[in-house]
Parts: sequence; structure tokens; C-alpha cells
Amino acid sequence: MSFLDNTLRIPKFGGKIYYVSQSTGNDSYDGLVPERAFATIGQALSTMVSGDATVIRAGVYTETGLDLNCDSCELWFEIGAILRPATGTALTISGNYCRVICREGALLVDPAGAGTTAVLVTGNFAYLSEIRAKCDSVAAIGYDLQGDGADIRNCRCSNPTTAAFKVQGDLVILEGCCLGGDTGENAIGIWITNSCDKARVRECSTQGFTTAGFQIDAGCTNAAICGGMSGGGDGKFINNATTGNCIFSDLHYQGDSGDYNSPIVKVVTFTATGGQDGDGLHYRLFKVSGTVRMVDIGASVTTLLPATSTVPNLELTSANATIEMTDDTGGPDISGAVVGALLIRLDVAAEPLYFANPDSTPAVAENTSKFTDRNVIEIVEDDNADTYVTLRLTAALASGAMIWACRYDPLTPDGFMEPA
Repeated sequence: MSFLDNTLRIPKFGGKIYYVSQSTGNDSYDGLVPERAFATIGQALSTMVSGDATVIRAGVYTETGLDLNCDSCELWFEIGAILRPATGTALTISGNYCRVICREGALLVDPAGAGTTAVLVTGNFAYLSEIRAKCDSVAAIGYDLQGDGADIRNCRCSNPTTAAFKVQGDLVILEGCCLGGDTGENAIGIWITNSCDKARVRECSTQGFTTAGFQIDAGCTNAAICGGMSGGGDGKFINNATTGNCIFSDLHYQGDSGDYNSPIVKVVTFTATGGQDGDGLHYRLFKVSGTVRMVDIGASVTTLLPATSTVPNLELTSANATIEMTDDTGGPDISGAVVGALLIRLDVAAEPLYFANPDSTPAVAENTSKFTDRNVIEIVEDDNADTYVTLRLTAALASGAMIWACRYDPLTPDGFMEPA
């Protein structure tokens, strides 16, 4: 045998390999070959010793209390395998250094009963891959990761009532996981609790978790959430850690309609008694948290404005103060603006909004301060009150509508803008 042939040889598995088949197996067999497979996963779990593995064939397994409680053991699920217990947690991994995989497929875990958990990990250094937890707005938690060093790759979870992934152990890694929630559940996508140190979340995506797509609790240390996407019903990602070393990096958040690189939008419909004060003059556009750099802000008329003389102005407002973001005098009169008319901030706060009304003609909006970004402005929230970018009119409009769009970059870890 050549040296090359020897290096390409696949090592033989060191422990015993057992087989389970729900359709053809029998627990009186020894389980050592497919033709003498066990009928239940529980029989395999009670038979394995450290270093063994079990292959589980496709089928629906309704067993309760399944617990991989032996160290250094593996479960290899074939595609089409389903865990569907009548009650309780569907699968527990309490042994250390265990692996559960479904190669190039997905083990479907379908827990039953309100408040239950799909996959519970209490052992240390568990390796889970290609598992799909189906919570159906009944089960509370998809993956409860209590042990240290869990390594979770390409797993999925849908519609938990509390959290898709609850991270409680140290040194946990989540990578390439995809999760979706029901906005009516007020759940959390990935929840890193206050008992954790050195959690790593890489390129995971969440949708529909009203409380937060990603949440880091106070007391958590050294957590990093890198890459990934959050949106489509997700609440704003939350970082309550007080140590200063828990970070979000390159996470794309899209609240109702935008992320850091694309505009967030707010539709404003005018009425004589509209706005937050009921006087038709003040309309909150975007809520500001922390410190942000607002790159652009502008609006397009979507419903013809009435022939009422009114001048718009942008302000930064809180219960404590009002700061002008554009000139509140000498601005454009937007009376009768047609659909498609543009209102945009192009200059410093001492200058008014620019108005381009394409009424039977095209229109151009241009920053006359060439080669500058004078429309960029840094905004800091009031430390004692909610803060908003607000549209103020000099006279109320009885009808008409605009869609406002804004792009921004966060300048502090909590820097954030969202539709008001």
C-alpha cells in the first residue's frame, strides 16, 4: 500500500454502532446490525456505553424521557426521523462530549405540551447539527443550552412561546442557525442570559420575535453576536450587559422596513386632528435611541396634499426640549404638492428643507455645497425622555399623505432608529 493510500484511509469507528428502526426493529434484538435493529431509541440509550454511537432510521418516535446521559456518545439520525413525544422534553443531552447530528438533512423535533422544551442540553460540550425544533406556539423553548461549551450548527426553530435558543452555559457557539417566531407570542429569538460568559453567535437569522430577535442580559460577559439578520416582526435587538465587552457586529436589523444600509420608513397620513398632539401640526417620524449619525432623511408625497398653505420643518423632540434640525422659518410652502413631490434635508440645520414639486415638470434636488456631506447630522437621545425626529407643520392639513425615509449609522452600541 502506498503512503497516499494509507493517508486517505477512513479510520474505523472506535466504539460499537447500534441501529434503531421504528418500523422493522425489535428491542429483544442486539441492535448491532440493521437487520437486528432496536425498535426504540430508549433501548439504544440504555445499551450504549462511553464511545458508542447509534444510527436512527427514518420514522416517527413517540418515546418520552429520551436522555443521552452517557459521556462521549453519538446519535446519528437519518433524514425523515421525527421525535414526537406525547409529553415533556423531546430530547435531553445530559452526557458530556456528546454529538447529535442529521447529516445533510434535519431531525424534526416536535415537542408536545404547553411550556415544554424541544432540546435540553445539561451536559458539557455537546455538538448539535441539523436539528429542526417545531414548537407550534405551544412549546416554550426550542433549545435550552444549560451546559458549557455547546456547539450548535445549522439548527432551526419555529414558533416557541418563550425563546428559540436560551443560552445559559458558558462558551456556547451558535452558527448558521435560522429561527422564526409568531409575533403574537412576544418571544425572544436568541436569548443570552445573565449567567453566560464568552457566548458566540455567528451568522444566525431571526424573524417574528416581538420582544427581540437577539437579547443579551445584564450580567452576561464577553458575548459577541457577529453577522446575521434580524427583522420581519423582530423587536429591536437588546444589549443589557453592563460590562462593556458584549458586542453586536455587522448585524443587519430590519424593523418594519429597513436596516442600517437601507432606509427605515414611516407613512404619515394627514388629518386636521392628526399627530401626537391631536392638532394636525406635529407628527413623530422616527424614535432615536443612543447616538446615531443620520445620513439622509426625506419624504415623497403619496396622496395629493390639499391647497392649504403650510411650511414643514424637522425637529428633534423630547418631553424636555425641542431642537431644530432644519430652519423653521423661510421654508417651502408645500400647498397642493402632487404625488411624487420630494421633501428632503440637504443642508445644515440653519437651512430649510428642500422641496421639489414635479407638477407637470420634472424636478431636481441638489446639495449646492459641492463635495460635502452637509446633510449628515449626529443625533443624541435625551437621557431622561423618549426622543423623536418630528415633522412640524405651520398649518394643519386635512388630507394627503407622505412616506418618510431615513438612513443612519449607530455611533454607540445602543445607537438605533425605528419608525415612531
